[in-house]
Amino acid sequence: MPKKNAVTLLVPIVSVACGSRPLRARVVWADGFAAEVDLSEPIKRFAAYAALAAPERFARVAVGEDGWTLDFGDDLEMPTDHVRLLALAQAGEIMPAQQFTQWRKRHHLTLAAAAKALGLAPRTVAYYDKGERLIPKTVGLACLGYDAVHKGQEAGRG
Repeated sequence: MPKKNAVTLLVPIVSVACGSRPLRARVVWADGFAAEVDLSEPIKRFAAYAALAAPERFARVAVGEDGWTLDFGDDLEMPTDHVRLLALAQAGEIMPAQQFTQWRKRHHLTLAAAAKALGLAPRTVAYYDKGERLIPKTVGLACLGYDAVHKGQEAGRG
């Protein structure tokens, strides 16, 4: 039986409906993972999705061809991997790459120093920093722990 919260992006969508609030969609993937996904960020960020800000247009959401997209009609689609990435980040199952890079820069850590601080291989940290690999929840929690320890050390010096 598949894990319901597996960190996998390439899974087709089996059903979709409008969510409980504007610009949200209730999505179920073939592996059983389900989430209400807030799509407002890509709609605001990418001009191609701007039309979806209109409630009547967003309401046209349907499962696209073979489940690999959300289809909003008139050739406007959003790929399942992008929707799944948003769902996982919003559920706290992964740490967004931008958040990881901000954490590293906030602490003035090089890639090598961040790798040492987190007990990871430098190559892994480089992949995370570039957004080339999904960052698991455990790494996000380790970053929060690093924040807490170093905040306490800074307070002790002051």
